[in-house]
Amino acid sequence: MALPWQDIMWQPIEEAELWNRLQADIQGVSPTTRSLVPTLSRPLATLYCERTNGNTERLLVIVRVGERALVYDDVEEEYAIAHVPEGGLLRNWQLYGPLEAALLALFAKP
Repeated sequence: MALPWQDIMWQPIEEAELWNRLQADIQGVSPTTRSLVPTLSRPLATLYCERTNGNTERLLVIVRVGERALVYDDVEEEYAIAHVPEGGLLRNWQLYGPLEAALLALFAKP
């Protein structure tokens, strides 16, 4: 017998869907954190990542600060911060869960 989640076919998030989610999530962020966010624009940039199973997938970049980027991991359904590689595939990124946590981590002073 198949488990309930085994019947679900994963599909990558489309930019329009992420944009709508992002607009809703920004409304839930504190005013102080919201002030950190630069003006967002479309189209969103793209990074390609390599999953542990060897598949290559696309991650949409919401904002980039230096060598780091705020991305949305649509497999985990969480915001994450990635160090942008000079070339090749993104292999490591840190999940932060909600947008506010990811923004605070992205803009934290080292």
